[in-house]
Amino acid sequence: MSVFLGAFNKAIADELQFKLTQRTAPRRLSEQQNDIVTAALDPKGGSINIIARAGCGKSTTLLELARKVDTRAYAATFHSIGLRIWRESGHRSEIDGMKTKSLARAVFPYDKKLASLLGAAVSFAKQAAFGVRGAPGGTEADWAGLIDYYQLDDEIPAGISAERFITECEKVYRKSLAMCTDENSIIDFDDMLLAPMYFHGNKPPAVQYDWVFTDEAQDTNPIRRMLAKWILRPGGRMISCGDPRQAIYHFCGASSNAMDLIKEEMSAVELPLNVTYRCPKAIVTMAQTWVPDFTAHESAPEGVIRTIDHSDFWLENLSVDDVILCRNTRPLVGIAMRLRQAGISCVVEGQSGQALIALITKWGDITIESFLLRMREWQDQQESKWLAKERPDKLEAVNDRCGTVRQLTEGMNIESDTTKRLVARVELLFGDDNRDNVLRLCTIHRAKGREWERVYLIGRTTYQPSPYASTDEELRQEENLMYVAITRVKHELVEVTVPRKGRKDDPEWWEV
Repeated sequence: MSVFLGAFNKAIADELQFKLTQRTAPRRLSEQQNDIVTAALDPKGGSINIIARAGCGKSTTLLELARKVDTRAYAATFHSIGLRIWRESGHRSEIDGMKTKSLARAVFPYDKKLASLLGAAVSFAKQAAFGVRGAPGGTEADWAGLIDYYQLDDEIPAGISAERFITECEKVYRKSLAMCTDENSIIDFDDMLLAPMYFHGNKPPAVQYDWVFTDEAQDTNPIRRMLAKWILRPGGRMISCGDPRQAIYHFCGASSNAMDLIKEEMSAVELPLNVTYRCPKAIVTMAQTWVPDFTAHESAPEGVIRTIDHSDFWLENLSVDDVILCRNTRPLVGIAMRLRQAGISCVVEGQSGQALIALITKWGDITIESFLLRMREWQDQQESKWLAKERPDKLEAVNDRCGTVRQLTEGMNIESDTTKRLVARVELLFGDDNRDNVLRLCTIHRAKGREWERVYLIGRTTYQPSPYASTDEELRQEENLMYVAITRVKHELVEVTVPRKGRKDDPEWWEV
């Protein structure tokens, strides 16, 4: 038996299961795909890491491979596999996706924002497998590191100390685990992965697989990798497919070196899948700056790359089929505000709005004038802290967030308007509008896994690499972002050059 796991939801898993069971004629595979299949069918072979670059047919490869090695291949999400193991261990738990949030709200019943922050910290700890054998033990230092890494302390209200916040995190984490095995057992979605490993990880699960296929392996977090390894029978083989140069979610719990960890743990051999059928040849040539082995198929279109000045950007005939990408959130907000003033319907996608609201409401509902003064003091404190800790990535995030909020206050009466109105402005500008007739702006992180005919990339040579990136790992993440950004293009890339800001009080380029 084999199982096909990936970074997908149930609907996609069902679609993959349908494809796996179809009795269709074998696809004509490329030379690289045939090499992968040959290696997998070798009875003396071991686990394999497929290094699949952007648009190189990795999904087709995995599906064909699963069909060839095991006619009983089964597609599932990580969560459904974890839940199945939990049920087979004798637990008849009720599933409550709000469990951790409810526990957090019981701690801070009068502060929804703080309760939400507490719930997020506990969720991150579950993804990091706190307390599972071979993972961090959930000590105070572990919690402090987690809070520091995800910048959660930036969002903790001024009246709550970091020490108290950690204490409450530990209590909620323990309570959540206890509820998994109570007489009236309740689990949430994170528990579907954590609980089987935490309570039963010292013995093999009831069902193990000869083959475990994992897609988007570069974005796996500790608990997912542990679960994938746990369900593999002794002597079984793991096929992990992903692109290490698309590892850009380190801040979300994914390990930036996930595929290296899998390779080491599984003694896996690496095989390439680097001939793209999606990206135009011009884009591939540019991408080779960061990923030299990336290659365009001979049938790929030539593609178009244009470079325009920021002043000419406003003259472009923008379409709802386009996308505007940028490394940072602040320029996207400025662009979106100006486009809306020009009558162009647009939305800034992603979760950035939630982080901005958390900062805006940090000191309650006060006037914009008072808020800006407090935010300036807080920003100075944060800058000193992150400089002392030599964390330039954190410093950049703080400055980008504060600059974005200041941008959003423009045009408001700072003496009479309050932060409540500022929150409303954020909610209007940010979101996940599902309409087709709206122009979308998003960060490169948000764009991963998607594609557009035309991509406007704002200020790549100005905002990238980040001026705060100094270590090899930080610089590699910046290169990964540039590679991800341009490989979203199916036809045309428009690079928009923007000037570097001079003095601190100079207007931004989109304000001129």
